[in-house]
Amino acid sequence: MDKYVSADTIWVLIGAFLVFSMQPGFAMVETGFTRAKNAGNIVMKNVMDMCLGSIVFWVLGFGLMFGTDIGGFIGTPDFFVKGDYGASYPSTAYFIFQTMFCATAATIVSGAMAERTNFLVYCIYSVLISAIIYPISGHWIWGGGWLAQMDWRAYRQIQCRRYGKRYSRSQHSAWCLGRFPSLVRLVWLQRCFHRLRNR
Repeated sequence: MDKYVSADTIWVLIGAFLVFSMQPGFAMVETGFTRAKNAGNIVMKNVMDMCLGSIVFWVLGFGLMFGTDIGGFIGTPDFFVKGDYGASYPSTAYFIFQTMFCATAATIVSGAMAERTNFLVYCIYSVLISAIIYPISGHWIWGGGWLAQMDWRAYRQIQCRRYGKRYSRSQHSAWCLGRFPSLVRLVWLQRCFHRLRNR
């Protein structure tokens, strides 16, 4: 009997493609909310999220997210994804699927920083999110960390009661991961803006 089931592999890759299709959607939404002169910058930021994010996630991030648990906080680094993480599908398919989520989490931040940051600074920010921030928080939830061991039913009821619907822990955590760095960056940008305006 084969180790991998082809239907599971195809399903994981279709899911990866569907998540990847969010990238151009975010690019179009962000371009629509900004001035025409910044359209190229916005699209390039979204492309760099995918390019830089996938490289650093492959080199470092995936291992931090799914490596052997160290105290419920972080996984052991598995540089260049050499371990076997698949179940009924190959590790490569699972890596592609997780890479798409990593790039999407970094792209959520780009919308909050549209027209407000330098391109090089944004690229550094995107690398940090893809290499460290997303993998560590992802390890807490999906990699066997401390949040994975909590009772999520109580957590979801508290967090999602105001929205009138229940979200899964993956939906809730992925969107929060994109929102919190955006909030931090916007607060910092607002301070800089007021400081420059009062000169």
